[in-house]
Amino acid sequence: MFSPFDNGRNGIAAGGGSWPDVVAPLHALAGPRIQAGGVATGLDPNDFSNTFLGHLGNAGRNQFYGPHYTDADMVLAKNVHINERFGVQIRSEFYNIFNHPQFLQPGNSLSSPGSFGLSTGTITRPDGTTSARQIQLAVKLLF
Repeated sequence: MFSPFDNGRNGIAAGGGSWPDVVAPLHALAGPRIQAGGVATGLDPNDFSNTFLGHLGNAGRNQFYGPHYTDADMVLAKNVHINERFGVQIRSEFYNIFNHPQFLQPGNSLSSPGSFGLSTGTITRPDGTTSARQIQLAVKLLF
């Protein structure tokens, strides 16, 4: 979570920025809520304020956490021997078998109050696919 101004003069982030001050008691979060702009964490930008010059802010590093990452993968494989030299492996691979959504980290800049505290997308895999359940079937010749 960052303030748009580098009032602490610590040079955090490329364009400056420092931690804001927490000015209101933070509410106990019951969990994420789905709303029109994305998944809300329950944080309100009005609970924070920009700091004065020379002050770092009391909303420290790693004070707030985003959504948890939960992933369960499974492989079912059967090796079938044809003779001494050849065999076949039949396998099915399941990625994110429970189809649990993997949300991105919520917006953490006070300079954009419309997306502050909102997760507006899901994580994509390195191959460019989504985090939804995927099933792969394969037959492999072993020799």
